[in-house]
Amino acid sequence: MGPEDHGGGQPRLRERAATHPGDTLRSEYEQRDGAMLRRVRSQNDRLRFTPLANFTARIVGDLLLDDGEQEQREFAMEAELGGRILVFPVPAAEFGRMNWVLRRLGPQAIVYPGQQQHARAAIQWLSGPIPQERILTHLGWRKQGGSTCTFTRAAPWAPTVPPRECGCSCPPLCSSTGCAPRKI
Repeated sequence: MGPEDHGGGQPRLRERAATHPGDTLRSEYEQRDGAMLRRVRSQNDRLRFTPLANFTARIVGDLLLDDGEQEQREFAMEAELGGRILVFPVPAAEFGRMNWVLRRLGPQAIVYPGQQQHARAAIQWLSGPIPQERILTHLGWRKQGGSTCTFTRAAPWAPTVPPRECGCSCPPLCSSTGCAPRKI
């Protein structure tokens, strides 16, 4: 976070950081009229709203893509801009930098100057509970939760070990010549 994200310095200790929507305290972030806002209570107890972005977005899934050797994380995103709802993946490594906004939403999407990290935090906090899913992107044998599963084009799991017991999702069948990870 840069100094511009906190009005020139570190937040005072009496200010509350954003709270999760499930907590009893309200978040300092909100979505209103297709925009994300930061709500700050001034010393004279007045609320001030700072626009963060002219779109809304939330993380709707935390995807672990597992090729048998490495795991990569992607976030399934849902964004609304100008009445259009878009659904797309964003690699976790790109999420924090917010470079995905223009690439995925186009030139109409604006993160206001100095608000990049608040926009990121708002998206995370306003997403609520985020389901996590492991997606296997390879074929073959796999130890999963004490069971051995096999993933092939014909049978994505061993007949004796249903996929729910393996605790994973299987890649979809994409053609007779190969397979690919499931896309959002």
